[in-house]
Amino acid sequence: MKTIRWGIIGCGTVTEHKSGPAFQQVEQSSLTPVMRRDGEKAKDYAERHAVPRWYDRAEDLIMDEEVDAVYIATPPLVTYEIYEDGCRSRKAGICRETDGKKCRRVQNDDRSL
Repeated sequence: MKTIRWGIIGCGTVTEHKSGPAFQQVEQSSLTPVMRRDGEKAKDYAERHAVPRWYDRAEDLIMDEEVDAVYIATPPLVTYEIYEDGCRSRKAGICRETDGKKCRRVQNDDRSL
């Protein structure tokens, strides 16, 4: 089975201890890059979690050819915009969206992320 190479957009508090480490602990899963708007914080996260690359722009992570799937862990106000970009790239993904109205838009969307 192929290893799924994950990228995280929004590597903050939620991904620090909950979801982030799991991407590296599950078989056939690896965390390849992470992204945070503050490049220094993205770099720090990557170094502490042994992630090989980091970005400070979501578009760069989405377009990374070594990323198979994207986990969007951003605040609800920016999640759907990033989701739209991911759909255009045809990558698989998980959206941490909890805002009901936007979440329904994501759930009813039959495009790949």
